[in-house]
Amino acid sequence: MTELRIHYHDICAKHQVGPEHPESPCRYRVVKEALDITQFSSHISWHEAPNVENNIITLAHPQSYIDELTAASPTSGFFRLDEDTSMNAHSIESTRLAVGAAIDAVNHTHQTDIPGFCLTRPPGHHAEQTTAMGFCLFNQVAITAKYLTQILGYRRVAIIDFDVHHGNGTEDIVKDSKEIRLYSTFQHPLYPFCGVPSSSSNVFNIPLDTGLRSADFRLIFDQEVISSLEKWKPDFLLISAGFDAHKADPLAQLNLQTDDYAWLGHQVSRLANRFCPGRIVASMEGGYHLEALADSASAFVDSMRRQ
Repeated sequence: MTELRIHYHDICAKHQVGPEHPESPCRYRVVKEALDITQFSSHISWHEAPNVENNIITLAHPQSYIDELTAASPTSGFFRLDEDTSMNAHSIESTRLAVGAAIDAVNHTHQTDIPGFCLTRPPGHHAEQTTAMGFCLFNQVAITAKYLTQILGYRRVAIIDFDVHHGNGTEDIVKDSKEIRLYSTFQHPLYPFCGVPSSSSNVFNIPLDTGLRSADFRLIFDQEVISSLEKWKPDFLLISAGFDAHKADPLAQLNLQTDDYAWLGHQVSRLANRFCPGRIVASMEGGYHLEALADSASAFVDSMRRQ
């Protein structure tokens, strides 16, 4: 049975953005507990994320942006970056560790072909080059894609983002890249109210109608994502794994079920097995109904492990 590494850090549970906010520390805790007690826990290993140097973050964000966020970090209470996005005293460390987890995961996967899942927060896919938004500060998946191409020398890195919200930050950072392709499925219209049309030829934005159900989602994903990538033959897969398209999620209106995330894990792992065996790393993005998040993340990781 395939092994899988979980890259995590408990500092990620100390990042808070205010009372009653959906992006709460409970999201981290419920997924960690679900993965720790699940029936396949003996086939996963846990690895604490390292911090990361600024020269890694600047692959996607300028130093001035890092300095701006760091200067805004409060010693107590909260600092509001926009109406949705805030920081407390632990937020900068938490988002740096999210990047560190992703870089550590791809380094290990690059060396061993063992897949990885990054259990971290805050999410990252809304963070643009110079703008924090949508609960996101640094864009760990976009940074990692740049790291794979610029540092490790990969030439066909695919990012699959199945979060219910469009990964506008990832699009902003990787658009026009010859080595990176982004495939983003998302409910439309919905925050951040962009992504149609796609901004460049390496970005494949796939808007989904409100109320979309499982069978239609699976058909669209097969036709628009899997079929395209089978022709491109990626050499590394990165997954922005958002679980907020679940029918129970309070922030969207799609109708996926837990089984659909098991199916997604199988599909992306099958794709990796054909073209880049083992070279797949997923990072947790959204998901705001705690029970649905825990169940869906566990189902996805289990299927991802079974490639």
